[in-house]
Amino acid sequence: MSFPQFLWRLIRHRPWLYAAFVTLLTVFLVGRLVPGLMERAFFNALTEPVGSGLNPWAIVAVMVSLELARLTASLGSDVAEVVFRFSVMGRLRRGLLHRLLSRPRVTAQNSSLSGTHSRFRDDVEDVGTFTTAPVTLFGTFLFSVIAVILMLRINALLTSIVVLPLMLVVTVATLANARVGRYRAESREATAQVAEFLGETFRSAQSIKLMGAERHVLRRFRTMNDQRRRASVRDAFFTQGLDSLFYNSVDVAVGLVLLLAAGPMTRGEFTVGDLALFDYYLYFVSRLPMSIGSTQVKYRQAKVSAERLAAVDEADLAWLATEPQQRVPSDRASMHAGRAGGSLEALKVSGLSYRHPSSARGAAGVDLYIQRGEFVVVTGPVGSGKTTVLRALVGLLPRDGGTIRWNGQLVDDPASFLVPPRVAYVPQVPNLVSDTLRENILMGVDADDAELAEAIRVAALDRDVAGLPSGTDTLVGPLGAKLSGGQAQRVAMARALVRRPDLLVVDDFASALDGETEQALLTRLAVGEAPTVLATSHRPATLAAADRVVVMADGVVVAQGPLAKLLSESEEMKGLWYQFAAEDEGEGPGNDKSVQSAPAT
Repeated sequence: MSFPQFLWRLIRHRPWLYAAFVTLLTVFLVGRLVPGLMERAFFNALTEPVGSGLNPWAIVAVMVSLELARLTASLGSDVAEVVFRFSVMGRLRRGLLHRLLSRPRVTAQNSSLSGTHSRFRDDVEDVGTFTTAPVTLFGTFLFSVIAVILMLRINALLTSIVVLPLMLVVTVATLANARVGRYRAESREATAQVAEFLGETFRSAQSIKLMGAERHVLRRFRTMNDQRRRASVRDAFFTQGLDSLFYNSVDVAVGLVLLLAAGPMTRGEFTVGDLALFDYYLYFVSRLPMSIGSTQVKYRQAKVSAERLAAVDEADLAWLATEPQQRVPSDRASMHAGRAGGSLEALKVSGLSYRHPSSARGAAGVDLYIQRGEFVVVTGPVGSGKTTVLRALVGLLPRDGGTIRWNGQLVDDPASFLVPPRVAYVPQVPNLVSDTLRENILMGVDADDAELAEAIRVAALDRDVAGLPSGTDTLVGPLGAKLSGGQAQRVAMARALVRRPDLLVVDDFASALDGETEQALLTRLAVGEAPTVLATSHRPATLAAADRVVVMADGVVVAQGPLAKLLSESEEMKGLWYQFAAEDEGEGPGNDKSVQSAPAT
């Protein structure tokens, strides 16, 4: 989709409101012709009262009435413009957020969410502002054409001499158009880099302090900020320089009128009313080159911003201009209605592959088969592809190959199909927001207190909640800073469980939990209406509780089956088991030592 088509689709978002805005603003702008004619008649009536059709006071009364009508149109156009512009910006932000949420594979690209801040704020504002800018240009152009025709009829020579400098300004604005777009793109990119660097610095503050790298980080920040400052100053200087050229053009035009009108006035060819009309019209006619130049600048800036928005997922602009539809129902009844397609009986994964572009590592030809009620654990050394398999399965990474079948049904788009109530995913690093514990668990799900309490209990979080000052209404802080790693992991688990999924997918199961809490979680997941579980883990207790263990190495499955069988037949599993047991024992006295030795074969 081209940029003009993209703008047209945005305008069609609320066409009647946009049409009202166009009509009212055009009436206001073109209506400026009337005060000029009234001024001409008023001053001519003062200097030539005998030949005037209206007395000065009647002209004043007509001017006041017309100005009140024009100001009413102006107020209406302002309201319509603000409502329309913010409606468009809201739509763009919803579309961008919807894209980030519904197509999470963008996380596989070399982009940071910190860099999207300027897109949500500055780029969206640039696009939204430009949707109404052409209307001002249209009204100003229509006024200027009619005004110049009237001025030519009064004095063609004087009008031609005055209008020429204004046309020169238009030429300058056109030539400068490309450079403005380049400067704006450089400024936005530099700002995004600084925002991304700050986000990474805040997340790594402890590591930076422990390594004594504060000065290095500050030097790096100073360098990047200097680059951003230079780009921003260049952008602002060039843009404001053009604006200054536009605004000062009117002074030149008025000065020429005063110098050149003296002769015709002494000869009676140019009246005081004509001078008043020229002075009034020139002020607004001079806005035409400014409006043309400003619209050109805004067009370039809006186009750059739209390209930056589309670059979030390397997609066409069409998705951004389309009203997003809610992908997952949040109310309890609608969520369970989603099971109409069939509750999980079997999930079959064949030849699942994904290679990370940066390292060429990942997973290749992975086969998995999970039946309802099973607890399947994928294990292997670091870098074996465990997390890649889970993320590609649920659509967080775009598969390079392979098929996924839910009860025999081919799943073309796992990112939209394998969601609650079918599948709930718990990431390796939980993502919490600065809100209450309740809101972090529910996240829009319409669950009652009993359902919330049950999810908290099964996630082995009930004792922790009981110890919090305000229970589930306790604020967890930015990114869950007030919670321990284990608590944050169990909040994410409760968030998944409250959605009652058929399949619970957990990356790095119980990695931040002590042995007692891990055992409680495993026990509670195994009773009641427990979901089918697919997890990655290196914890002996979790491996021992699994119905089946899948062993991976170098991105491929090397063995799978019950743990006892693997420990007797698979050298890879034997080596991993004793390695994991040694690591688990070294984590401290909180671990369950009873699982350190291999189970009986």
